[in-house]
Amino acid sequence: MPCVSTHGVIALRCLIALTLLSAGWAGERPALAQEPQVVARSSRVAEEALNVRAVTYNIRYNNPGDGENAWPHRKDWVGELLMAKQADVIGLQEVLHEQYKDLAERLDGYESRFVGRDRGDERGEGCPIFFRSERFEAIGYETLWLSETPTQAGSRGWDAALPRIVTHLKLRERQTDRILHVFNTHFDHQGEEARRNSAKLIHDLIRDKAGAEPWVAMGDLNALPESVVLGNLLGAENEPPTFVDAREVATEVVGPDSTWNGFREVLAERRIDFIVVADDVRVSRLVIDDQSREGRFPSDHLSVEADLVFSTSN
Repeated sequence: MPCVSTHGVIALRCLIALTLLSAGWAGERPALAQEPQVVARSSRVAEEALNVRAVTYNIRYNNPGDGENAWPHRKDWVGELLMAKQADVIGLQEVLHEQYKDLAERLDGYESRFVGRDRGDERGEGCPIFFRSERFEAIGYETLWLSETPTQAGSRGWDAALPRIVTHLKLRERQTDRILHVFNTHFDHQGEEARRNSAKLIHDLIRDKAGAEPWVAMGDLNALPESVVLGNLLGAENEPPTFVDAREVATEVVGPDSTWNGFREVLAERRIDFIVVADDVRVSRLVIDDQSREGRFPSDHLSVEADLVFSTSN
């Protein structure tokens, strides 16, 4: 059974369309400061493929109740882990502003953007995106709320327990002028209706914002691969699934079929963190990193890393 009526879905999509038209997508985001305006440049078509390494990682919010697994005992390890991956783009979840500052200090060579989900400022968990500044520059940035009112900061959608967000960053490759869109999100942990509708919202958002330009979406969906939630994100409900789960199409897969350890052990078939791409993107390698030290993990989730090859240039 659909989680909302047909009229409800149509109304939601109309709202998203109106939001996009009002924003005009020129690097603007409603109710948030604009990125510095970038002087238009003539696009140079690059013959070679666009190769991107993307990482998604739920780093677990700073909860003092975690004891030896609390953030102060893990922040150096998480920073080292992320630096070692040599990623081009990194999407993080459950990041409080103090954690964001800790990682910004440790991720040398990266720029980033952060907005907290509570009120659209520094308060609450964020879904920041880090990117290699030597290779890319940000030319557009926005945070939207996963709700019936996406531009209303702090809005909570459907049956969600908490406000949830998606971060969208539009990058330009400095040497070629090629564009890459990055979407990073964290779905609600309780509301099934919220997860299903959040997936539909982001599916439409990707189509509207990225169009034919290269993009990658990532995050903690709090849902399994066989769920309706992932199906809605891929587009399986209403149209051919032109989006794919990167793990399912990767030429090489390394690591377990799970991204959850709860700070204890990796639980089998508990994959809830995903990287999603268009079906014409080649995924040469995907790694779910289950590293541990003396029985301890750097987070209660495992990071997911994918090497992506975009044949389309712009």
